[in-house]
Amino acid sequence: MEQRKIFSVIVPVYNVETFLHQCIDSILKQTFTNFELLLINDGSSDSSAAICLAYQKNDDRIKLINQENGGASSARNNGIHHATGDYLIFVDSDDFLDSDDLFYELSQTIQKHNADVVLYGGKNYNVSSNNYSISRGNYDLTIIKSFSLIQTFEYLIQKKLFPGSAWVYTTKAKLIKENGIFFRTKIIAEDIDWNTKIFGCVSSIDAVNDLYYVYRKNQVNSVTGNAGVKGINSILLIIEDWLPKLEIENKPVNSFLLHNLAYYYFTILVLYSAISADDKIKLKQRLKNCFVVTKYSRTVNLKVLRFFCQLLGIPLTSAIVSKLYYLKERYI
Repeated sequence: MEQRKIFSVIVPVYNVETFLHQCIDSILKQTFTNFELLLINDGSSDSSAAICLAYQKNDDRIKLINQENGGASSARNNGIHHATGDYLIFVDSDDFLDSDDLFYELSQTIQKHNADVVLYGGKNYNVSSNNYSISRGNYDLTIIKSFSLIQTFEYLIQKKLFPGSAWVYTTKAKLIKENGIFFRTKIIAEDIDWNTKIFGCVSSIDAVNDLYYVYRKNQVNSVTGNAGVKGINSILLIIEDWLPKLEIENKPVNSFLLHNLAYYYFTILVLYSAISADDKIKLKQRLKNCFVVTKYSRTVNLKVLRFFCQLLGIPLTSAIVSKLYYLKERYI
């Protein structure tokens, strides 16, 4: 009888021939080997599909699934449908794992506590500056391993460690499938929506502390670099959909999820200053309508930003915030 897999590692693949070997190799060399690797070829037009096929022929843990191009969310959803492991791990195909022991450490933590979600640390690799920086990590395990959900949420929010991406934690597959959780398609901020769904359902959170994951920032063709109007529309759509649901449902964790939406509202300010005057006019009313979410801000920084938006208005605050953001990205 085939051994049940502990992890299903889901990797959407689309035209990443330059980085794909590093990504796949970093997964296959994990010291803990009881996992399956699902490579979801999302209609690649370069040699990515051939690279995936070559790996599949040499390692029976790999499943190659080909689909017509539908975007990262569609590919991740396809991976969820085919996954058989107890926990799901998402890795973007232009990123890589920086430790051979991530899966081992996760498996040990899961064996002890069986949490719904296990967080781990990560680094950003800035392609432009060739520098690494800590993305998240150094969790206070004393707080997290107390398994007080509210205390953990408060800690993650205050320390700016609340997950922003699907690849910074592993999730129990049963939680995902029983709650019918899938990635929203046709938007570019799908992880915001996904995290809201996941953390609205969890009953326990655990963590391991090393910096295991490397996120490749500032690529020429990255979504982040070309977000603009589409990025703003995606975030506003998520806020418009989730705000009334979270406000009406009386769950203690919702105040933290609303804070997280407020955080992403303020990230719009970075994008807003760079779009055209016509697009600003088109988005003005929606921005005004969604500003109400900022009243749920729980950190000092967001409360200050809310004050300046009320005092100076969104356009001027946006110009200031975006200037500071790009200075930080350039020199840090």
